[in-house]
Amino acid sequence: MGLSLTSIHIYGDSVPADCGFNFRSFSENWFTCIDPLPCEEMKNTYAMARTLSKKTSATVLWFYLFDSDMIWMTFFKDGKIAASYTNDGFTPGKKLFSIPALVGYEDGNKRRLSNILAAPTAETLIALLEEFLGVDLLFEPYLLETDQNLSRTRGDTLYKQHMEEEKRLSGKNSPFTFDLVVEYRAGLYPNFFTEHERKKSFFVRLDLNENGKEVYSPVQFTGPALEPCDLETFRKAESASSTDDPRFEFSFGRPCKVTFTEQAPAEYRGQTWVLPNGYFAYDFLPTGELILLGNRRLIIMDHTETVLAKLTHKGDVMEIRDNYVLLATDSFGFYGYQPNAKIFIYKLSRK
Repeated sequence: MGLSLTSIHIYGDSVPADCGFNFRSFSENWFTCIDPLPCEEMKNTYAMARTLSKKTSATVLWFYLFDSDMIWMTFFKDGKIAASYTNDGFTPGKKLFSIPALVGYEDGNKRRLSNILAAPTAETLIALLEEFLGVDLLFEPYLLETDQNLSRTRGDTLYKQHMEEEKRLSGKNSPFTFDLVVEYRAGLYPNFFTEHERKKSFFVRLDLNENGKEVYSPVQFTGPALEPCDLETFRKAESASSTDDPRFEFSFGRPCKVTFTEQAPAEYRGQTWVLPNGYFAYDFLPTGELILLGNRRLIIMDHTETVLAKLTHKGDVMEIRDNYVLLATDSFGFYGYQPNAKIFIYKLSRK
């Protein structure tokens, strides 16, 4: 198990006299609660922070970390949620771009905040947030008995280093290219009818004919293209499941882990990796690198767990075949033909 904790902070010039908590200031304009805050009582400490905000006009920050991986962060003003964020991969943030103003920044910083919240690991995210906010988010009462530095100073040194690394991994200096091969204006779905199971490399394409009527047709992803196929071939196609790949054994949880089996390439076998939050092992490139999928990005890693590239993509990844990536912006089909739906095929290559 990793680190789990709760911290509560006030951004302002004073602490309410009757707040019921003990606070100390370690960083400029911030007061940190030094009382024990049991991480098992998430709802209670959340309610405590909300109540505290009713007693002051200042911003109150409630921060919760679970198992060194999952983060919840809420900013309160006058007993109401002024902004909130979690990296659980499912819950949308609320009023995220209000955060800079809540902690004393003037206009701007939207791009910086967006880049910070897109950090691939909780460790990096917390470090960047501490630098941006100027407060120790990982405070625990026992630290008062140590010589650890509890002060944080606002700056952008870590942020600049992080962005340079992101640029190196995703820009022109990346050792991989991600080139568009073909683009279709159409919808793409993994099932022909809802009762049919997912077919490997086979999909249903949705177009409009010349009379404006919806036309569904089975297609096969061959790599460089989507090729029409007959219905009988489609029905006999091999079933596909993203969780049954014999090369990977997943331990789903927080954090998610993958163990590489004897079916994996030799240099990976027997290793167990902790995966970045929101990502899972998907496939290997013909050249041996591992592809992680999630958060609208492909992460390319080698067998030493070194990140080689981070490639942002449009839409949902439908399948990767050899070094071709099939993407679709409309992959559910609940609402029929969508005029803006597109299908893309990209080629992923090592330079």
